[in-house]
Amino acid sequence: PFKNMALLNNKNKSQAKTLIEKADLIYLQGGKLGDQLEFLKDIEFAKLLENTAAVVVGKSAGAMNLGKEVYQYPEDDTEVKLERWLDGVGLYELVIIPHFNLDNGNEFNFCSFNLLEECYLPDSKGREFIALPQGSYVLLDENKAELYGLAYKIKDESLERICDDGKKCLLDGKRL
Repeated sequence: PFKNMALLNNKNKSQAKTLIEKADLIYLQGGKLGDQLEFLKDIEFAKLLENTAAVVVGKSAGAMNLGKEVYQYPEDDTEVKLERWLDGVGLYELVIIPHFNLDNGNEFNFCSFNLLEECYLPDSKGREFIALPQGSYVLLDENKAELYGLAYKIKDESLERICDDGKKCLLDGKRL
């Protein structure tokens, strides 16, 4: 149980510095990737983290936005023309794709096309994604990056399984 909990959003963003500095745990929820990233940049989240020892947890868009570079894939047909590559918060070098599946690229694919075949693979030329199915995650600390559960690497238009369900695997040098 938590003794205190605070929700940080546009209503109280003037308190961001105090809330983040006092936090033991910072949890970034999923949601609209671009909106959350804009908010994190607006409050200078990365700079505020310099003055806290809090553990930072990101789920879905929250995990994606913590990277140095963020891949914004379309979530439905209306988002096909969105800017795909965004500058993230910069805590690590991984480019995360959450909710991954082999059928169409994403558990929550509301597009009329296959994200894996028409976005992830072609957009991986010269880049690398870590694709995580539901329940898999990456744990980063100052010394290492570890995958827990089923995970794939998408790089240069190819897909490779890099960790199995129920296993723990080390990633090489992805911490900034």
